[in-house]
Amino acid sequence: MGKKMAKTSVIWGDKHAVTLAQFGSAHMQAIQKEVRLHVGAKVPFPTATANQVINTAKTNPKMKNAYVKVGLVDGALVMRVKEKKFLGDVEADAVLVTNFKAKSEAFRQEMLQQLTLEAETAKKELQKLKDEAERKKRLEEVMSRKDSEGTSLRDRLLRAAQTAQKLGIGNYAQTKLKVQGLTAMDPQYHGEVLDRKQNRYGRYLPQLKKVWDDKVAGKLSFSSWLDAVEKGDLSVAGVKEALEVTNPEVGQVVKPGGIAGGLMVYLDDEARKGYVATASKGALTGPTVKNGALIFVIGSDNKLYVGSKARANPGVRGAFNHSSFFSGGPVKSAGTLLVAGGKVTQIDDQSGHYAPTRAMTVAAVRKIGGGDSDWLSTVDVKVGGKATKGNVFLDGARNDEAVEIWSKHSLGAVSRAQAEAYLKASPDGSWLIREGSGKELVYSVRTGEKFGHDYVRNIGGAGLDLKKRLNKNKLPDVKPEPSAPPSKPKVSKPQGSEQREKESEEQPTLNPRHDQALRRSPAWHGDINRVTAEGLLKDKPGFWLLRLGRDGFVALSMNNNGKLEHALVNSDEAYVKVERLMRANPGGALKP
Repeated sequence: MGKKMAKTSVIWGDKHAVTLAQFGSAHMQAIQKEVRLHVGAKVPFPTATANQVINTAKTNPKMKNAYVKVGLVDGALVMRVKEKKFLGDVEADAVLVTNFKAKSEAFRQEMLQQLTLEAETAKKELQKLKDEAERKKRLEEVMSRKDSEGTSLRDRLLRAAQTAQKLGIGNYAQTKLKVQGLTAMDPQYHGEVLDRKQNRYGRYLPQLKKVWDDKVAGKLSFSSWLDAVEKGDLSVAGVKEALEVTNPEVGQVVKPGGIAGGLMVYLDDEARKGYVATASKGALTGPTVKNGALIFVIGSDNKLYVGSKARANPGVRGAFNHSSFFSGGPVKSAGTLLVAGGKVTQIDDQSGHYAPTRAMTVAAVRKIGGGDSDWLSTVDVKVGGKATKGNVFLDGARNDEAVEIWSKHSLGAVSRAQAEAYLKASPDGSWLIREGSGKELVYSVRTGEKFGHDYVRNIGGAGLDLKKRLNKNKLPDVKPEPSAPPSKPKVSKPQGSEQREKESEEQPTLNPRHDQALRRSPAWHGDINRVTAEGLLKDKPGFWLLRLGRDGFVALSMNNNGKLEHALVNSDEAYVKVERLMRANPGGALKP
């Protein structure tokens, strides 16, 4: 270019720092980086032009001692390769940025605006952090502030959350307990846990809790409110109404200077270890096991805990109930046992605190018996006050569980003939779920040229291939065909128990009025099996009873001069015969 590059304008390579012979790609990158610092990344860098100048200079023998600089020449930023000569310098230039000062100033203003914006943003963030710190400080002061009892709000909230989880209060807690297979204490006994003295008004506590729920809940803890009630502090909401609570047994519940109920014993983790019992085939062992009536729970740890129910004098801690084992917390099962000679003879679902479901009682029978058929055939299981033998009870439970599992796969009311037609047109091993003639759920299976039918409660031992199950969307288009009498697959069963009669080979008809007449008989015993019926009729010649037989039909069981006989009333013809027998021997009706 021939024009002079002022030393003050050089931004790279001043004082002949880099010679042409030394110059490489790293130097070119350094120049590019330096240029970016002045004009930013938006201005294009002519890398190809710059490299061409360098390569050309390196091939020029007159420039073997040249050096490389970057600076301003006539307002443009130029990379100059120059070697001084006595008779005139040799130069090669590459223009990197035209109108350099204007572009540099524009970039500087842009960066200044960006920095200003970032500074404002940082200032706002700093203020936000200060505000958040102040909020946390105020929250910490509030959470740490203690009440008259010396308890902080943080502790009260934590305690409330733990209590809600324990008692199953709220959708989250209820869902979590359901997933864990646990049952929380019945709501009417929640006051027992909410009162830090545990149950100070005993059976009358629910009446007082109702007043607290209506007048005070959320403003003052139940325990602190009870303290105010005992002091007669009428300035506290609900105290006046609490003092007016009466009960026919004691009159006014809250009386001056006295506590109406015995206080509960609540076991902690260490104390609870002393109540663990081991069960084996109905036999119990453990430090708290004794003959007579015992209360029990099965905890979340799946261990069996037993103890003796106890009451206590008013104001005295010593009352022991189902809630004592886990301090009012949820359990898997609860109830009452009768023990004789170290062996459980009866399991009862009695527990007001946990109001056990049928499933909870099933869990207890299985836990204590371990599937022992001898014990199951002798132990009494009482649900809702009605007793059945353990094997009968579990048989019904298995049926309920199987129905719950398989009912969604049922094809509905499908006759045996139609089921066999479907299976005959399907591959060997195919099977289906259907509703039998007595509305009971059954499964039908094809094995070779034979067909089998059985109740779904026995499906576990059939060895069926799930991939071969027919569903509503996988049925062959066939019509019913007559078939040979089906042979039922052999199904394993507990020793000492007996299956009900096999499914009928035809679809019998019975007038519904006749069926209802039988079920209204004083001798109707409901859902008991043949073994139980024979046990009731044994040593009672001439006596008879009615019970639920196979397929939902009524069955007659009788002691005919020492011979135990059974007849299924599955047709009007059978009804006429049974009705004549009952009229001929009305005195032999064995009532439940």
